[in-house]
Amino acid sequence: MKRQYIRTLVALLIALVICTLLPAETLDASDSSAILSFQPDTVEVPFINFEHGIGRFYIRLHLSNVQNLDWFKFSIIFDGDILLVPDWEDLGRPEPSEWSGGGTSSGHPGYGSYTYNYYQIRNPISGSGILLTFLFEPKTPGATEIQFRDVEFKNTSGEIIPVITEGTVVNIIPFDTWIDGEYENLSTEYNELQTQYNDMEVVFDTLSNEYVSLNSNYTSLQDDYSLLSYEYTLLESDYTTLNSIYNSLELDYEALQLEHESTVEQLGETNNQLNITQILMYVFLGLAVVFMSITVLLIIRRKSYHS
Repeated sequence: MKRQYIRTLVALLIALVICTLLPAETLDASDSSAILSFQPDTVEVPFINFEHGIGRFYIRLHLSNVQNLDWFKFSIIFDGDILLVPDWEDLGRPEPSEWSGGGTSSGHPGYGSYTYNYYQIRNPISGSGILLTFLFEPKTPGATEIQFRDVEFKNTSGEIIPVITEGTVVNIIPFDTWIDGEYENLSTEYNELQTQYNDMEVVFDTLSNEYVSLNSNYTSLQDDYSLLSYEYTLLESDYTTLNSIYNSLELDYEALQLEHESTVEQLGETNNQLNITQILMYVFLGLAVVFMSITVLLIIRRKSYHS
């Protein structure tokens, strides 16, 4: 059961190993010398025979702190019983990077070595980056160093560029040993992830409960809001009605005020007329009294005359 499970992970694990062989693009130098290195400084790959599939892998050759590199040559050496560089027909030619840009070269693989007799760069390069990418194929489990020999770099003026070289160590591990180690590592990582998952699950449950509580409060507040919104709509309707009544009453008030002013004006005129009538009545009464007095007086005189 374990073997069957392990075999299902082979493709993924191989991909992970290849990713670990791809180094970062930057390397700092402590002086003015260029630095030529394989990265990382230790490589571990499984020995995968034809029962498991082809086990070729890439290692990048990194160059840093270089100025106006125009031409170079070098050899790399390693244990030929453990590693080989595939021949030309088998796509073993080292690949230049976009940074280095490629060029014209003369190179060939050998037993336990790969030699560049010369490499004329198409356009001079400066700075840091991947110079070449080498393809290797394991032949048998074991460990070997990959070292540089006969390194010579020149700038555009033909001057020698000082170069510090740093090799690497490749460990070819038996597939079963490697896969068991990887399984153990994955098991450890799985246990750590499981612990993190359990912790996160507790946090999730807590947050979920808080969410349920907040959602309940939100629902209650939403209901309160709906009720208040309905009451506000009713009050707004009442306000509109009352405001219409107020405006109508205000118009009635203005009409009554005008009517009152007109009535007061009419009463004033009527009062004036009554005052004139009252004066005339007083005059009439006065004249009537005078007339009656004269009449009585005449009557009395007439009687006195006849007597």
